[in-house]
Amino acid sequence: MEYSPKRPEHKPHRDSAHASRTASSVYRLPEELLVSVFTILIESNPSSIGTLLFVSRYWHSVAATTASIWSKIHSRPRSLEEVEKDTKYIQTAVKNSSNLPLDVTIDLYNLEYKTSPADSYPNQSLAAVEDGQGDGADVLLFGLFKALVGDRRINVARLRSISLNNTHPGGIGVLTDEIAVKRFLSGLDCPTPLLESLSLHLPYVDHYFTGKESLQDLKALKHLIVDAGGHLGCINLIPETIQTLAFRLWSTTRVLSRFNRLRVLSIDNWPNAGVTYDADPELIFPLLKCLTWRLRYSPYLMSKRTGSLPQKIRAPSLTTLRLLDAEAITVVGGADVYHHVHTLDLLSPALKEIIDFIQLHLYKYTALVNLTVLPGNLDVVKDKIRALQGQVPTGLNSLYTIISDKNGVVVDESTELPSWRPAEDYIYKKDDTFIGQ
Repeated sequence: MEYSPKRPEHKPHRDSAHASRTASSVYRLPEELLVSVFTILIESNPSSIGTLLFVSRYWHSVAATTASIWSKIHSRPRSLEEVEKDTKYIQTAVKNSSNLPLDVTIDLYNLEYKTSPADSYPNQSLAAVEDGQGDGADVLLFGLFKALVGDRRINVARLRSISLNNTHPGGIGVLTDEIAVKRFLSGLDCPTPLLESLSLHLPYVDHYFTGKESLQDLKALKHLIVDAGGHLGCINLIPETIQTLAFRLWSTTRVLSRFNRLRVLSIDNWPNAGVTYDADPELIFPLLKCLTWRLRYSPYLMSKRTGSLPQKIRAPSLTTLRLLDAEAITVVGGADVYHHVHTLDLLSPALKEIIDFIQLHLYKYTALVNLTVLPGNLDVVKDKIRALQGQVPTGLNSLYTIISDKNGVVVDESTELPSWRPAEDYIYKKDDTFIGQ
């Protein structure tokens, strides 16, 4: 008699009962554990909290009454319809977050819309926008920002961090008329006792801060990122409180020298306008730990000057130096003021300039411990360092490359790392075959 394995009997009632008990147990999780689950689920996308409200009455009750999971507000609309939905979400989040500090991200990077008649008149009045006349982009965005700020700016005092992105990938403004964004930023000209971090990614910054008192009340501000064109001096904040400064603005060394409490400084595309190198004294940053450069213009033109900004900076506590383009690698390599750093990041695909730096300047960095390059340059750099034999800093024992950012976006030779993003935003790989001297 041929053997065949016996198939298990089907017991629908038992299986259904087991599934019901499993689901029921999930719905009856202790409140503390459920809050932890909610926190993990919405960490990358806080606006997704809305879907949790419809799982069960218990989940709805816990989610709606837990203020901490509403205090991080993210809006990344892709259409004007999503702008309207996010406006309602922000109104709910502000209400449910009770009196907790608010961390806000408004990202209009992916916003797409068809222009309406209201968008065809760049000179439409601010009163018309505020009254909500029409359905143009500025009217809808004004509603979103107003939900965040609140009537009579009641919510501004609760803002702890703001990240606002209003640029397309090419750096062009998203909106034909930026009344709503300007109105939002002008709304910060009132007491903001909790605001510690302000990150602005805009096409141009000057016309947002035209008043003499612009941002004067940001007395708690510690971290300022201005990824925009314009003039640094037009933002009349209190520089002595700033610990992190990243910008790509026109400025002068006199303006920059006022930020004397900096721990992190990132300069992208320091231009000719308004800079008088010869007359300016050294810039002293006694607390500076990390310095990032992107210069974007010809080293030949730099050599024509009797002085240059990289050579003016004095930072005795500096530990990390990050160079993001060929010009920065060439110019900073010739400056004899950074040889005490422990970590050096040569994060440009410009292999020739990196090789020149290694052969001409690396031996001067006597305190160097860590060196980082992009993946495409790793093998060549490793070979060049080994070929130097006795000319490598004796403390150099770790060679790294960047694999991706923390969102999983792969970094390769075509990647231009944003100067304002900190090193901690990336995933690194140590080259185990590299042996320091």
